Formats: sequence, structure tokens, C-alpha cells
Amino acid sequence: MRALTDDETRLVFEKLKKYIGQNLRQMVDRADGIFLFRLHKERVFYMSERLLKHAGHIPKKELLSAGVCIGKFTHSRKFRLQITALDYLARLAQYRVWLKPSGEQHFVYGNHVVKALESSLC
Repeated sequence: MRALTDDETRLVFEKLKKYIGQNLRQMVDRADGIFLFRLHKERVFYMSERLLKHAGHIPKKELLSAGVCIGKFTHSRKFRLQITALDYLARLAQYRVWLKPSGEQHFVYGNHVVKALESSLC
């Protein structure tokens, strides 16, 4: 595991800022400890400093993951968020939409969410 370079950090923060905006500061500066972004096998992980120290004792080839996988870098060096980041995005999101159960069903089957199936906007 290694720290992100300046370009990688910029790409990750730009992508996160699209979804959580100014709440990105809450993700970086937390009161319950120091949390870091680390790169391992083209995937970006979000973890506490304590977990990083424990993961340092495992050889790189044997380490699968540590912390929460926020996203990964593609071969063309674009950053893509993964579904494992959804807990953090949902908690810190700028805009939220609540769906009725029938709206969820439409979305699960691959259709668009229509305004009639939303219960309210925030």
C-alpha cells in the first residue's frame, strides 16, 4: 500500500466532490481519528491510521484489501467510484432523493426513476 500521488489525489477528490461537495472536509478531517486514502493494486482504500499500521505487517502480494474500497483507477487513469463507497456517499451526500418502494423496483430492473415514484426531494 502506498500513499496517493498528487495527481491521483486530485482525481479522487474531484470525483468525491461531485457527490458530497463541501462535506468532503468531514471525510478527511474526522474527530474520531486520522483517516487516510491509500492505493493498492489500482484500488483506492479509505482506512484509519491504526488499520494501516496493522496492514503494514502483511506482505503486499498477500494483502487483498484493507479498509473500505472507495474506487479504482482504470487503465486510462480515470477514477471510478465503486459500490462499496456508497455508505460514505449516502451519509455525506449534498442532494438526496427518497423513493417509494415501487420506484426502487423500477430502478432495480434497470429503468429510470420517474418523478411520480419519488416521495420527496431534499
